[in-house]
Amino acid sequence: MGRLLKYIRFLLTATNHHGVHSPFVYRFVTECLYTQGAQQHKTIDVLFKSIAYFESKSLWLSAEYIEYKEAVQKRFPSVQFGQPQFDLVLIAASAEQKILELLGDSTVLHNETMLVIDRIHKSAKTTNIWQQMVASPKVRVSMDLYYCGVVFFRKEQVKEHFKIRI
Repeated sequence: MGRLLKYIRFLLTATNHHGVHSPFVYRFVTECLYTQGAQQHKTIDVLFKSIAYFESKSLWLSAEYIEYKEAVQKRFPSVQFGQPQFDLVLIAASAEQKILELLGDSTVLHNETMLVIDRIHKSAKTTNIWQQMVASPKVRVSMDLYYCGVVFFRKEQVKEHFKIRI
């Protein structure tokens, strides 16, 4: 399916904050994702907004995004890199092996960790990787934002999946 057709299909099936009934997700969408952003790249915008919203202290960027490390440090000087357990992780959907390693390593991720997976709709393979991640029993909350996907491991949360227009 063409990218434009995929995007139109996403728009037709996605919702905004009014279609969200989880208090945690509703607050995240309205108080974080829907705030004014300054980045050109939607995923990086989600990253910066989320660091501020969750007051993340420990961040891991996969190799594709290491160029943003300096910008993160400048804007959030207290954020540490490479300090497990990570509060926030940014990784490309194509890094399937690393995603599986992260999911399997309980010393790296904790209950409040947020994973941002970029380009989940880039190809059939990345969409499949995203769907496998959403199906994982460890993932409790997942949000398809089209440009990227966001997952949380909150054990106290009922397993839910959302498609959110940003």
